[in-house]
Amino acid sequence: MVRAGCARNDRRNELDAVHRSELAAILDDDLTSAWEQVGAWFSADAMLDDAASKLSEARTGLAAVWPPESSPAAQTFFRWSTR
Repeated sequence: MVRAGCARNDRRNELDAVHRSELAAILDDDLTSAWEQVGAWFSADAMLDDAASKLSEARTGLAAVWPPESSPAAQTFFRWSTR
């Protein structure tokens, strides 16, 4: 006679074995290209941060020589560029 708890434990052990084999297959994969992609995303992030910084510096420099109070066009541009 099989007790209900034992059958449940057998099923859980069976599922655990499946999960272990799936995990082993994942860990056995060559992840070189995946890590290269991760590195590319980090590089893109750094490049975009640098570009944003340069744009911010350019906007500050432009505001120094073309203050928003000087013309409606300047006001419109700086209002648009702060969105």
